[in-house]
Amino acid sequence: MSGIKKHDIGVKVIDTNFPEVTIGIPVLNEEKYLEQTLYDVEQQDYPNIKVIIRDNASTDATKDICEKFVLRNDNFFYFCNERQLPAIDGVRKIIEDVKSDYFALLSGNNRVKSPYIRKCIDRLLANERAVLAYSKMEYIDKDGTPFNVYCSEDLNPDMKNLRVGERIDTVINQCGWYFYYCVGKTGFFRNVYLSSYRDFPQSHGLDVLVNLFSVLEGEVERVDETLYYYRRKYSDANEQFKRALGEDHQLSFPNAELSLNLISIIKNSSRISEKTRQQALAKAFPVFAHSAIWQNRFNLYSDRDCVYEEQDVKKRENLLAKLPFKPSDLFLKERRISCLSSRPRVAVLEFNHRHDEVIPAMVFHLNNMGYDVDVFLKDEVTYNNRIFDCFPSLCCNIHLMEDADGSYDKLIYWFKAFKLIEYEFIVINSLEPEFIVDLALKLPGRHFSVLHNPSTMMRFGKWQEYYDSVFHKPLFLHSMVTSKLPQFHNAACLPPFLPVEKYKKIGVDDDTIRFVIQGNIEPRRNYPLLLKVIDKLYLLRAELPPFEFHIIGNCTGAFGVEVRRIINKQPWKELVVFSEGELAYPDFYGRIAIADYLLPLLDKSESRFHPYFEDKLTSSVSVALMLNVPLVIHEELADIYGISGVVYNDDKYGLLRALLYALKIPEEKREKIRNELSGNRDKILEHAGTIARKYFDINNDERICYYQQEVVKRLKTGDLEGAKKFGEKLSELFS
Repeated sequence: MSGIKKHDIGVKVIDTNFPEVTIGIPVLNEEKYLEQTLYDVEQQDYPNIKVIIRDNASTDATKDICEKFVLRNDNFFYFCNERQLPAIDGVRKIIEDVKSDYFALLSGNNRVKSPYIRKCIDRLLANERAVLAYSKMEYIDKDGTPFNVYCSEDLNPDMKNLRVGERIDTVINQCGWYFYYCVGKTGFFRNVYLSSYRDFPQSHGLDVLVNLFSVLEGEVERVDETLYYYRRKYSDANEQFKRALGEDHQLSFPNAELSLNLISIIKNSSRISEKTRQQALAKAFPVFAHSAIWQNRFNLYSDRDCVYEEQDVKKRENLLAKLPFKPSDLFLKERRISCLSSRPRVAVLEFNHRHDEVIPAMVFHLNNMGYDVDVFLKDEVTYNNRIFDCFPSLCCNIHLMEDADGSYDKLIYWFKAFKLIEYEFIVINSLEPEFIVDLALKLPGRHFSVLHNPSTMMRFGKWQEYYDSVFHKPLFLHSMVTSKLPQFHNAACLPPFLPVEKYKKIGVDDDTIRFVIQGNIEPRRNYPLLLKVIDKLYLLRAELPPFEFHIIGNCTGAFGVEVRRIINKQPWKELVVFSEGELAYPDFYGRIAIADYLLPLLDKSESRFHPYFEDKLTSSVSVALMLNVPLVIHEELADIYGISGVVYNDDKYGLLRALLYALKIPEEKREKIRNELSGNRDKILEHAGTIARKYFDINNDERICYYQQEVVKRLKTGDLEGAKKFGEKLSELFS
């Protein structure tokens, strides 16, 4: 620190009228700067100080320097460990020996001005609720010269008069944590180091965790003068981690681990109310997810080489075992569908519950390709509709995200911090509405995303921007889409035609022929035509077998209410049966399973129906294939899907003639149609699985990009051997 000159040291007179302060200085090989630090301690103008120096088995001249100061100061004491211990243990040993009411922690290479201890104690005595005090701080370089860097004004923030939640928020948002070196009540230090911190025995970020414990314990005070100088030596950060944690500690994602530990402290603290806890967590996750400072931390020092080079499953398991992390820890509920194996895993994200019927088929395809699956659901709707109960053989875990905004931030944070190490890739079911593509653009790693309305979406810039990335690949529900979007002609299709495994038929099994229209009553189906056809059939009912029309879906929207009002005014209203409200999937499938025929009610008479003939899948066809229920279907749709059924065209009486024909088909022929449907479905699934397996396996984009970057980086630094190594890895991937 420039401007300070050494002078002759006299005998220090202790004044016991002042509360004693013990200064603890843990050191390890600090010969270069230690003498300056100990000199600053000698020069403190506070009259009642005791100094404990704990040497962590230094191998340089540290011991000689310490003994020199001990010899000339009765209040200096030196202890040396027999062997090197983790840094936290050295601090604990000092605190265990402290007998005074106040304690100050000081680094062996930093510097302090002479009034530092006195002014911090004055602050503590003036505020009995304060547990610690510190001063403003500046960086100094290796020569002791102060210099300014980014956010230097806030290196030690002023938190006076802040509530505990605001103090937590301040700590989480800091770009550096330096009031770890402070003066405080000894009881506070004992609580933190000898009790609370024992849950984190060898964690990276000791100073950060202690800072958070500090603001939970009580108020903190700042002296508004620069009295503390923190030396920035710019040594290798990984070496610092290893020195702090011990040689046996295996680093993987140190800053991700740190963020989880901060979350754990907030979640488990008994010092704050439940309301404050929830508010603090709600503020913390967005910081971890979006802060540029935390993004930089997550990108530094993680073992990316290890992540990308671990091809052996057992080796990857060993790496994962080092992480103090489990996905369900971040979310509200978890439901295990089947026991997960050690196979590679994929994350499926569901933000739009209107497309939830697609997820089981997606899991089915991924399981067949050798992946286990974690499914993350937006809200209670999909979690509670029991769709997964109908498919017990699927190998997946279901996680419910707690709330909209908070959960999305958790998801972004989790993927950014842990580099998708647990997953080979992400599958996003639906990029609609717009907020989902906004979210997807923030997620790292490889994505495969299902386009439910591709032609509409690809007209807008955000979706085009999303697919500009080599890491983002589309998935379609049917091959007809690729002809409409030639830029995606190689994209895979994952048809959602999975056979329903478990359901119970609901309804009377008699000779009545039942036509079922499934799905919410909306203008996307040709209900006006259906009402005209029922009117004609009613007039012919004496010549026909008994029949009914079952509408299984929600009719609470304006269009549905109007359709139901019109039907209830007709003389044939008894021929139409409505389901009441939303049905859970086992009941939904059970109601449809009694059907003799399913009606998609789609034709080409109006433009609003045209998307279903171009690039939009109709769920009626999916359900028919899942339950083997024959279809009364427009002939062009039947050709598009390559399925059997009773077909009709756009002729004025086309649907009427098809229904009349369907009513006269004997049961044996209906059974034949059901068998043909089953064969159609199995053929579609087998073909889709073959294409998808290749589509997923050949996409090594992120690894390729990483290896390319490493080659360039090593060439720039002249590391030809390193460049050759990564070049060979690139060749292996391309081959």
